Amino acid sequence: GVDNYYTARTQDAIDNAIISEILKEFVAESKAWWAYLRFNKEFELIETLKGREGEKNVTLWPIAPACLNTNPNITQTEGYK
Repeated sequence: GVDNYYTARTQDAIDNAIISEILKEFVAESKAWWAYLRFNKEFELIETLKGREGEKNVTLWPIAPACLNTNPNITQTEGYK
């Protein structure tokens, strides 16, 4: 039957259904963060990030000093300079 199919009609609903499936399939495998980033939902679904969209480096990490020292073409992540 068709009872097992998603009936979502909007892109947002489809994205949320995919994220839900990722969370079920990869439970305890640390895949949630990457799913949230992939679908641009980190500020919507992670409590500690809600309302922080305007912060420059809230979802980025600094580049290690060793990398910066060995390659002059690499610049530090904005906000960590």
